[in-house]
Parts: sequence; C-alpha cells; structure tokens
Amino acid sequence: MNRQINISFKVLIWIIISVVITCILLGFSIVAIIEMSKSNNSWLDTTISSLGNISGGIIGGIVAFLVAGYQVKKGTEHIYQQSVRTTYTMMRLIREEISYNNLVLDSLIPYSPTEEHHNIIDTHLQNTQWLNCSPNLGPEITDEEFLNLCNIYRQISVIKSSKNSTEISSLIEEAKTLSRKAIDSLDENIIVLKNKLIH
Repeated sequence: MNRQINISFKVLIWIIISVVITCILLGFSIVAIIEMSKSNNSWLDTTISSLGNISGGIIGGIVAFLVAGYQVKKGTEHIYQQSVRTTYTMMRLIREEISYNNLVLDSLIPYSPTEEHHNIIDTHLQNTQWLNCSPNLGPEITDEEFLNLCNIYRQISVIKSSKNSTEISSLIEEAKTLSRKAIDSLDENIIVLKNKLIH
C-alpha cells in the first residue's frame, strides 16, 4: 500500500520543538538518575519509574496531539471533496435537464394552443432532476446561480399551469432566455468544480 503523508511546515516545527524538549527532559532525567544512584537511596526505583512514566506521558501526548491534528485536517478535506463531488454530479444532471427542456421549448415555437402542444408541455417539460438534486447542492453554487435555477423551474411550472393562456408565447421565450443563461453559468461552474476534484 502506497501512502504519502504530507506534513506542513508548522507541524514540522512543532515536531522538532517537541523532540528537542523531550530530549532535554530525558537528558536531565538521566543525569538526575545517575546522581541519585550514587547515593544508594531506597526510593531510587520509584523515582526512576515516575520519571519514565512522566516522560512517556509527555511523548505520548505530543504524538497524540499531532496525529489528531492530522486526522482532523484529512477528515475536513475528505468532507469537502465529498461536497464538491456531489455538487458536481448534481449540477451536471440539472444542466442536462435544462438543456432537454430548452429543446422542448424550441419545439413549441411558434406556439399554438393545440392538443399536441399541450401534450408536449405536460409530458416533456421535466423537473425531476431539479426536485431530486436541489436539496443536495452544496455551498459551491452561488446564491445568484441557485436563484436563477429556481426562476427557470418556476417558469416551467407557470408554463405547465397556464398552457391555455394568451401569454404563453412570451413565457416560453422568457424560459428559453433563462435556460441559456443558466446553461452558460452551469458550464462554467462545472469546469471549476471538476478542477477542484482530486482524482
């Protein structure tokens, strides 16, 4: 298994400082033990044990702190990558649905209130991907883009509910304009998110 561990400069400095402090403490401890062993005291074994426990605790605490920091950083990076991956996938699905709806809207021009056009509006204008994906869009999509997408799907909903209206031609044109704008914006955002993904 090939794993690469990246250590930042700040962490490297902390490791070096920790090792130096630990070495100094161990050096003082060894000198103290040697001096105490010359006096043949009965409590020497207890003192040596205590110093060993203290130095082991210090070393263990430092190592635990560094490992925990590394794991938190990697965990945060993993969560961010998952969010980017999810948003990237959802935006591609929504973009595809908007492109399809744009083609459907093109087929309705010029609009006439016939049964064929009503059937196209009812059966072909889609919002399934939007309904499924919109709750999962992450912070990688801006508020403006999200509002544009909401406006497109509101417009589609209005078209579906007012297919007998005399204003439907203007509603279709407005939806097409919003769709083109959203597709351009989604294309740019999809490229940015694709570049953020770690393969």
